[in-house]
Amino acid sequence: MKHLNKTIDNFWTRWRSEYLLGLREQHCISKRSTKEGQVSVGDVVIIHKDNLKRGFWDLGTVTELIPGKNRLI
Repeated sequence: MKHLNKTIDNFWTRWRSEYLLGLREQHCISKRSTKEGQVSVGDVVIIHKDNLKRGFWDLGTVTELIPGKNRLI
């Protein structure tokens, strides 16, 4: 059981460090042609959680853009 838990922990550690890094790099490359910081429907975003370290935040997908009173998203 210890070996299984260690293997699972290793998988998630590598996933966070390798996959998320690759996702961030790809996102930066794809956003070069658009305004910096502009969010679009379908974008993958990281959902901030105060009680967790950055590497453990959830990922989400933008499904709708809702502008505020100042017309900014």
